[in-house]
Amino acid sequence: MQTIRRLETAAGNLYKEKIIRGFCHLYSGQEACAVGMKAAMRDVDNIISAYRVHGWTYLMGVPPTGVLAELTGVQGGCARGKGGSMHMYCPNFYGGNGIVGAQVPLGTGVALACKYKGNGGMCLALYGDGAANQGQVFEAYNMAYLWKLPVIFVCENNNYGMGTSSERASCNTDYYTRGDALPGIWVDGMDVLAVRSATEFAINYVNTVGPLVMETNTYRYSGHSMSDPGTSYRTREEIQEVRQKRDPITSFKELCIELGLITTDEVKAIDLKVRKEIDEATAFAKSDAELGVSHLWTDVYSNNLEAKLRGTTSYNLDHIQERKGCRLLLIDRYSGAWTSNRSNCSFLTLENTFKCYDLDSSPPMDVELSRDDALAMYTQMVEMRRFETVAGSEYKQRRIRGFCHLYNGQEAVAIGMMQSLRPIDSVITAYRCHVWTYMMGVPIYEMMAELLGLRAGCSRGKGGSMHMYNDNFYGGNGIVGAQVPIGAGVALAHQYRNDGGVCVTLYGDGAANQGQIFEAFNMAKLWNLPCIFVCENNQYGMGTKADRASAMTDFYMRGQYIPGLWVDGNQVLAVRSATQFAVEYALEQGPIVLEMFTYRYVGHSMSDPGTSYRSREEVQSVRESRDPISSFRNQIIDLCLAEEEELKKLDGDIKKRVDAECTKALASKEVELEELYADVYAKNVEPKIRGVSGYNLDHIKLAEVCFGKPKKTPPSEICEGPGF
Repeated sequence: MQTIRRLETAAGNLYKEKIIRGFCHLYSGQEACAVGMKAAMRDVDNIISAYRVHGWTYLMGVPPTGVLAELTGVQGGCARGKGGSMHMYCPNFYGGNGIVGAQVPLGTGVALACKYKGNGGMCLALYGDGAANQGQVFEAYNMAYLWKLPVIFVCENNNYGMGTSSERASCNTDYYTRGDALPGIWVDGMDVLAVRSATEFAINYVNTVGPLVMETNTYRYSGHSMSDPGTSYRTREEIQEVRQKRDPITSFKELCIELGLITTDEVKAIDLKVRKEIDEATAFAKSDAELGVSHLWTDVYSNNLEAKLRGTTSYNLDHIQERKGCRLLLIDRYSGAWTSNRSNCSFLTLENTFKCYDLDSSPPMDVELSRDDALAMYTQMVEMRRFETVAGSEYKQRRIRGFCHLYNGQEAVAIGMMQSLRPIDSVITAYRCHVWTYMMGVPIYEMMAELLGLRAGCSRGKGGSMHMYNDNFYGGNGIVGAQVPIGAGVALAHQYRNDGGVCVTLYGDGAANQGQIFEAFNMAKLWNLPCIFVCENNQYGMGTKADRASAMTDFYMRGQYIPGLWVDGNQVLAVRSATQFAVEYALEQGPIVLEMFTYRYVGHSMSDPGTSYRSREEVQSVRESRDPISSFRNQIIDLCLAEEEELKKLDGDIKKRVDAECTKALASKEVELEELYADVYAKNVEPKIRGVSGYNLDHIKLAEVCFGKPKKTPPSEICEGPGF
């Protein structure tokens, strides 16, 4: 610990002398974390960390001369002066990584390599509290748990991510509890013996059970980097108090003396030896020579397959390989209905339709259903089932091209939610969006025309199945999970405008492990945004069953610090009741996660038959026992809100109407060729479209002609900012 402290002091002085350039992140105050963990590691174990790595580099085998020489950029450095402060390596030490949080999935990969090789090793994957909300961290958790990898995820919580205190950046600062399905342990990171003991326990655990999260609560005395004095966001008194009460070196020294393990004179001798070693290393780092210019592009490839380096604009560089032969350092259901015959309104009690997480109350179980509402919802579900059937038929006839994702079996989710949404509310979803597009106001005719790629389509035929839009409906988005942070942004706009609206942000179980979703959760909760996150769990992400892809399939519980609600998504009345509850909750208290448990009858898309990863019997069983339309139809008849013959006639009328609208769409034409590059910019600031190789295209503006000019938000509707 003393060597690391003295090493970092020397590095700070070299930086102030402008001998060290670029980034430089010191470890002063956190020494017990690295030293304690290293004391428990075995030769076969590995470690990967972020950019605060000088101490770890020394502990993993690089002498102080190699560390300081690397910092000064000379050839005696452990990376020959080409890595600097953030990129140091040696056997079993994978760096030093400059991209925040990026080392965590890499560490998971190293653990996979240990398991694959069967060598009994494990990997410590370290990150700071400032990286703890990175989505890739949560993605790594999930994969590690699914494959039971020998990896210890270590959050070195020094209480500040750059200049932001952890409680300002994280909704939940108990980082050891944030692994979802992974168990966790909190450790006093200023106590080297506690860290060693915890690491020994963790190594045994990950080698016998699976991954673990460990939080080492520590403190850094210096700023985030040398360009940060570290006193603009905390007081000097705070730092001094930690030095006096919790310094890891002072407290361990006093303990050793108290136990009679070492004398005061021996401590002084060690200090002198360390000082001498660091002084000599500093002198070497100042005097050693830099590499020649040509060495800057040596060893770009570990195995050179071509003579030239590609992508070096204005240069014609030959590949140089010097290290060949050297060691490479990469090294329901319902019951209890009471009604009168053919009434206009009935009441029923829902059963087995909700499960709550971290909620003090739940949606009402006793619900009212009027004849008008019943027939409206039934009509909409039948319309959409028929529309998707026609869309599937048109795809098979090759009139619809490209991707086409159908919603058959999930109708109760969109129809039920829309019953409780208000005109001010917004919706954004993924690519299975036809039904949502219709419910948000786009006519059947325009939807089919869009699928066919024709001018009459809601996006003038240029969006297709995945990119349909309307007022307050932000699509249809083709990138898995990408709509979730956008939806959080729409909710921020509602809060900013103070218009009383909420945003329903939908994603599938296949997207539920996307890191950006956890990032959106954190921001939404920090600012208490009026956002309803909805996981439409149809049980299959493409062709992979949920329990094969997710370490934890209770998706409503995965918002951690955000309350959640499980809903039977095949019961339209349960969905309606849950949505009404969620809207009220989001407006009063902030975000909430809903899981709509549903099922899709068709494949992931039209190119997937949907029977290679599940049986036809499974699909048929759901159709017979849980079909949202059939079950609601039975409810309507049992409650005497409509007769069976009336519903049969309604079914026939709907079929004719939907078929006629879809046939009508076939008569539309494609847009002109030049419209394909119209409206590239919302506001055209130059006449030409840039970056179109081989073409000289003028910008064409059509949107205002077709859809009208956008409206500015009146100043009276703008509030002060997030959280207000």
